[in-house]
Amino acid sequence: MALTRRNLFKVLQWVFAAVVLFFAGRSLLTQWTKVESRLTHIQFGWEWILASTALILITYALLILGGGATLATTCRLTTASGGFGGALAFVALAVLALFAPIRLAFTGATGAV
Repeated sequence: MALTRRNLFKVLQWVFAAVVLFFAGRSLLTQWTKVESRLTHIQFGWEWILASTALILITYALLILGGGATLATTCRLTTASGGFGGALAFVALAVLALFAPIRLAFTGATGAV
């Protein structure tokens, strides 16, 4: 393999990346000893973690089901009316109905009302 400028540049990039990873790993190892003693006192509220995970998964499922129903109704309206006018109006209302309450809930939850 001939050592062209392009190949040399690639080799230098790999060497630079290896040096950066070495120093980052060394720094993390030295900091880990400071953090390790504090980690023994942390207690997780697993019931709250599981409840919030379930709530997020249920929200995603509702969004997916709502999106599928919206798509099916849009297809029916498009083929029944022969145009996109009624379908576009339905999609606009469906998007508002699906995402406006979720956006309001997240805005209220973050306190940025």
